[in-house]
Amino acid sequence: MRRIFSKTFVFFFIFLLFFIFYQSQSRASASYAITADPESNLQPTTDEARDYIRGDVQCTGAGCQPIVTENTKTVHITFTGLRNKEYIVCLTPICFLTKGNYGISKKRTARDNTLKLDVCADGEDQLKLLDTEDGSGQCNDENGDGGDYFWGRHVYAVALFASGEPNRIGAATFYVYQYYPKVTVSPEKPTPDDPIIVTITGTKRPHGRGNRNNYAVEIARQDDPGSIYSQACITVPNDPPVILDEREEGDYIIKINEQANEGNDGKDDCSAEFTYYWIKIKVRSEDFWRFNPNQSATEIIPDPNGTEMAGLTKPKKAPPPPCTGGLDDSGNCPKVKTALGTIETDPAGFIKSIFSLILGLSGGIALLLIIYSGYQLMASRGEPEALKTARDQLIAAIIGLIFIIFSLVILQIIGVDVLRIPGFGE
Repeated sequence: MRRIFSKTFVFFFIFLLFFIFYQSQSRASASYAITADPESNLQPTTDEARDYIRGDVQCTGAGCQPIVTENTKTVHITFTGLRNKEYIVCLTPICFLTKGNYGISKKRTARDNTLKLDVCADGEDQLKLLDTEDGSGQCNDENGDGGDYFWGRHVYAVALFASGEPNRIGAATFYVYQYYPKVTVSPEKPTPDDPIIVTITGTKRPHGRGNRNNYAVEIARQDDPGSIYSQACITVPNDPPVILDEREEGDYIIKINEQANEGNDGKDDCSAEFTYYWIKIKVRSEDFWRFNPNQSATEIIPDPNGTEMAGLTKPKKAPPPPCTGGLDDSGNCPKVKTALGTIETDPAGFIKSIFSLILGLSGGIALLLIIYSGYQLMASRGEPEALKTARDQLIAAIIGLIFIIFSLVILQIIGVDVLRIPGFGE
């Protein structure tokens, strides 16, 4: 029994050293930070939309990301906590599900434990690198191939793999907000005899492509917003403002929508998709406005259907089992449920979970050996050989239990003071 316990104890320390060595050779996860370059000349935006994008959905503190819109030119992603070796960079959200090439994986080498990536869009859900290491060149701007701009209400992602290793060690995601053009309505105090003029200014990249800046303008009554009185389509900046016929007194909604089928340059299809604004407008008599000069006639509501917020939460869906506690800011699963309990996936947390399990198991075995040795002492009936065997087993079990109790101190000395492994701090 003593030999069995000794072998078990030796295996425990070999297992300990193996994990320390593995941790020192390859970090299992990486953190990231994102910055974004907007256009140098920002396109005009209605004040309410600017407050909405920069206010209501802008977070502060750890884990916050910059606002990326359809007019963002470049996104900079910096992975930290890496080793200085080669990594595989996958530039599509599908890499969150499984590792693969998919024709858009690149190899890049981390330097100073950091990997910096400058990316722009390559279609609706892929990215491309803006470096010359593989000849990819720069993103096209005004008259490019039609794919080098970020698509609104889409999620882009970069997944990071170490060469020769199957597990994803880092991932960065960001959501692209719609560009909200600047909208003005005149006259300020409309009467039944006034046509309502809707002017839209500002364009999204690439600014020379009309099918990126087509809008469907609709008007309906506030008490029945689903019934559209009239509809007109406009391409910014070439078309003149939209003129809506005069209306009888009442409360109306002017809807500023994205025109359906972005890839269609023609205007035959004037159906609407994403709604940028609801503009609530009051049409009253001249006498009403004369006696109520301080009352506002219009109220502008950006994203009335809440589509942007739905898109913002898209990459943060509740993960399927066995992941528990939700995904973290990097899109990773921090804890998983197993038959042996909850285990953390972070390198340091994983090792702590494993050692907690091993320490508990080893302590239980040592306690059982002590109880068993005590039983043998009582059952020896004074026989020298049986008494010696029971005493040796008891001493070995107590020494093993002492080693188990002080194993965390040993881990601290080896992992922190000797090898100085990141993640093994106090």
